[in-house]
Amino acid sequence: MNLKPKSAKKLSTRDRLLNVTSELVAEYGFEGVSLRSITNAAGANVASVNYYFGGKDKLFEQLQILYIKPVNEERAARLDKLLAEGGEVSLEDILEAFIRPLVTQLSTNQVSEKVILKILARCLMIHNGTYPEAIAPYIDTTLATYKAALVSLLPELDDEQLVRRLNYAMGSMIQSLMHSGAQGARCEQGSQISNSSYFDAQLNELIGFCAAGFRASI
Repeated sequence: MNLKPKSAKKLSTRDRLLNVTSELVAEYGFEGVSLRSITNAAGANVASVNYYFGGKDKLFEQLQILYIKPVNEERAARLDKLLAEGGEVSLEDILEAFIRPLVTQLSTNQVSEKVILKILARCLMIHNGTYPEAIAPYIDTTLATYKAALVSLLPELDDEQLVRRLNYAMGSMIQSLMHSGAQGARCEQGSQISNSSYFDAQLNELIGFCAAGFRASI
């Protein structure tokens, strides 16, 4: 594996290591990427990984924090704002607050959208409900807030069912974004997923699909 993004030389060594690791993990998974492949691709040495991150495992942890934390920070902020406004809050409103932050992350990150989506999918596959210690408490708090908001609308579902359906929504969201990227490219040559009017039209459909899944009988 010898991956060198075009912009790599313009980045600091730390950012270069993160960007290269993002692309390698997106392509091969966490288990399929060696420390040597990372340093070769980044044009760095093993000591630099230890210096900036404390080893490969900590580098992988930082990578997950880089993509997972901002999504969940925005989720918490959107839900807080929604609940603070008062008035009737629908299931669709809550799902919008849960799903939209991923689109924001796609539009603000310098790494390609395809890479971000693959990284998030990889994170979902490896964690099985656990996350790096540095962000686990924050994610737990965010999920607890969403569960509390959802249970008031769907009292027939217990905590386990709500979390499971949130996971279904997350999987559907990532799959939909990947699919929309391929379809949108045919509709708008060169457009990004997050800036595509094609995907904007699909977001409401995705929210409706997820809402129907939450409301489905057991």
